[in-house]
Amino acid sequence: ILLGSRSGEIFAFENRAESGTDWYPIHFPALKKNKRQFSSPALADIDGDGDLDIISGNRRGKLELLLNRGSATKPDWIVHDVNISQIDVGSFSTPLLQDMDRDNDLDLLVGNSKGLIIYYENQGSKTAPHFVLRNTRISGIQLKGNAAPTFWKWNADEHPDLVVGGREGYLSLISHIPPEKSPALRGWNLEIAHWQNIKSIGYSTPHLADFDGDNKSDFMLGDEEGNLLFWINSGMIKQEDTKEKSTLILTENMLEVEEEEKEEEQQAETKIAFEAPITEKDPEEKEPTEPKFEFVSARYGNLELGRRAFPAFIDVDGDNNLDLIVGNKAGELRYYRREQNSVDAEWTLESKHFLDYRGGKNSAPVFTDLDGDTDLDLLVGNQQGSIQYWENKGNLEFADFVYNPTPFIGVTGGRNSVPAVIDLNADGLNDLLVGNFLGQIYKYERTGISKGDRFQLDIRKYLNLDVGLGAIPIIADLNNDQQPELIIGSDAGKIKSFQLDPENAGSINWKASPEYFKELKLPVGGNPVFVDLDNDGDLDLIIGSEAGTLYYFRNTGR
Repeated sequence: ILLGSRSGEIFAFENRAESGTDWYPIHFPALKKNKRQFSSPALADIDGDGDLDIISGNRRGKLELLLNRGSATKPDWIVHDVNISQIDVGSFSTPLLQDMDRDNDLDLLVGNSKGLIIYYENQGSKTAPHFVLRNTRISGIQLKGNAAPTFWKWNADEHPDLVVGGREGYLSLISHIPPEKSPALRGWNLEIAHWQNIKSIGYSTPHLADFDGDNKSDFMLGDEEGNLLFWINSGMIKQEDTKEKSTLILTENMLEVEEEEKEEEQQAETKIAFEAPITEKDPEEKEPTEPKFEFVSARYGNLELGRRAFPAFIDVDGDNNLDLIVGNKAGELRYYRREQNSVDAEWTLESKHFLDYRGGKNSAPVFTDLDGDTDLDLLVGNQQGSIQYWENKGNLEFADFVYNPTPFIGVTGGRNSVPAVIDLNADGLNDLLVGNFLGQIYKYERTGISKGDRFQLDIRKYLNLDVGLGAIPIIADLNNDQQPELIIGSDAGKIKSFQLDPENAGSINWKASPEYFKELKLPVGGNPVFVDLDNDGDLDLIIGSEAGTLYYFRNTGR
């Protein structure tokens, strides 16, 4: 077994017991500390030569490949590639390998700090893999942070399911019944978010395997403080209600390794039921990751979008690639479809009137979850100041927009309205912020819990803010702390940002956030949007310009 560590060193242990487990440390130069931190190793035969190689994740969100130049019984690992396939998932990558698409080569799942599980298809071969991004949110599920997936056959079918650890210490169980078409991307279902009520002290990392050779899956769980919890599967027992559950023997091992010595402390074996929770203190929240925006291009995609371009991104056609919906001064709502597997891919203009939009000049599209059903709806502001609304009746994989004028009857935000959605008063209903030409923001509170929901004007100058001309409110999580931030663009090209004030409970209160945009040269008349364009787990900055091009600033923060 291999164990990753905070220092980056990978610890290897060999089971020398004829039956059961008896672990001995073994040492390899390539596994010692290098520039990696928070190593997360996975064993698999990457090059198809019959022995086990290593792919290791790290704090930087990349993947390191260590090839086995020895044999299956006497491994000799060497560092072969410090950034395999140029993969970057943001931070805290946790890899897992499996043939996901039934083509007899190993594909790749990678958990990251945002709680996503990202799927890379092997478009190379069994002996020379090349991993290509196919889906940034396998199963359509996002945990609260630091997803650590492992495979396990939970039910009686032949398809491996997922057990996923995370920042809070719980385990999530995700079943998989893949259809014939698109087996890797379809058929996932979250069975339970807190599986078996097991909870570590934080940053749980599960692994299931038959350690003692009895043809039953045993269970190991790493945690934030370096503990390794070990359950032996002693089979199935019958309950009075005829339900079956596993009875396991728990052995807790805390491993402390200093140079050549390993000190091992073992508690006495205690038979427990698998449902019994491990009660520990709650994990401490980690520091957020500060964004750092670096200029890439003033003509992203070489697109000419019409004057006063206002971009928004969503996967329209269900191919797991973000497409572009863009408003402009002429009142068009253009739909550009993006081809697969490239950040700067070719864009194909599919329509100048997406959803048959004819709602007025200076169209300003915003994708946001207005109705709280976890998918993205479409709101469009315009020159007249009204808001048009298309409710998404589809799901996370396939959008189905249906026009619904009811919620925004009577809502007028002022000329050149730009909407943003957030629950400001903690009543469980999303409220509305509307920026306008005068540089101010209107606040509307949502009233009612029935189909007759309406928005009622509460404040005409929210935060007493005046940005000059052209206020553009945006809600986004820029620093990956799982909390919303309020970002406000302006016609002058300046961007202000606010974060939650933790000293005020209940209704949302804002305080100024770090000046993430101070050093950037932003276009005058720009319309910003934040989206994970390069699929690395953090939000990049795209700005539509008065000239009709897109400015692209990549987020390289760690």
